[in-house]
Amino acid sequence: MNIEKYLFWEIVMVLMLLIPAAREDVRRRRLPPLISWLLALASLPRVLWTPRAWLMSLGLAFFCSLLLLFLAWGLGNLLKGRVLGGGDIKLLFCLQLHFSPRRCLLFWVLFALLALATALADRRREIPLGPAILGAALGAFLF
Repeated sequence: MNIEKYLFWEIVMVLMLLIPAAREDVRRRRLPPLISWLLALASLPRVLWTPRAWLMSLGLAFFCSLLLLFLAWGLGNLLKGRVLGGGDIKLLFCLQLHFSPRRCLLFWVLFALLALATALADRRREIPLGPAILGAALGAFLF
């Protein structure tokens, strides 16, 4: 199997996992941990084709998730509510393993814009970020 076919099927697999995750997040405000583990598992073949880029994505995913965890904790204390849950952070970490560092930056910009739009449109305490994660991933894969 050549790399182009693998990348196509990787995008299909990721989107097939993210669509039910976004639906569950909207319905129950909970992201199933199995989806995060399957996303991480689906990124392992990328190690064979691009090990250096995958390791860079792993380091960037760890750094961004750690930074996001501290920001979520700080904003949660400041706003007296839950901004991001552990399921959101796990899903974001596992999803970043599928992106090159350049696409990872694009993903974070798109996610920030979509999360902000979701927060402005929905004034509840807990907003589902699953659709914002799905939209940002779709945008990062397509552009």
